[in-house]
Amino acid sequence: MDPVADKKIVDALRRGDEAAFRGLVSTLQHGLLRIARVWVKDRSSAEEVVQKTWMTALESLDRFEERSSLGTWLYGILVNVARTQARSDRRTVPLSSLAADEAGEMAPSVEPDRFLPSDHRWAGHWAVAPLPFPSPDAALERTELRAFLELAIAKLPQFSSKFWSFATSKG
Repeated sequence: MDPVADKKIVDALRRGDEAAFRGLVSTLQHGLLRIARVWVKDRSSAEEVVQKTWMTALESLDRFEERSSLGTWLYGILVNVARTQARSDRRTVPLSSLAADEAGEMAPSVEPDRFLPSDHRWAGHWAVAPLPFPSPDAALERTELRAFLELAIAKLPQFSSKFWSFATSKG
């Protein structure tokens, strides 16, 4: 693109001209996708990078100083977005890779002796039912009750050990 054409497109984009944006996308989309594919591991990630590139470009269009061509500026944004995506992808472990590890492990998740034996009338059922998880409400109630009891105990009058031994020996 020449500088005059770039200026016209940038001005149209700044005015919110959707046709100008569609034209720019149709011109550069394929090239952006091809470059993004170099940086990230699959086509889906590359498409996401290109989408983020377009969004970033539209959001920062007012800061485009036209010191480079519009295409160069867009490709620069793409490379920055792709680098960020590639770093993020390296830190991510797909669940599908964990499934193979889990499938290879044949140990039961619950010990077999926790269930009734095969010769029992209720074979395979829990021998002793597992304890239910405490609910958050129950934990909150216990915490509040404990605080209430500690406050009530603190308000009780102090007894001397002499009185306490007398009271307990009469009991």
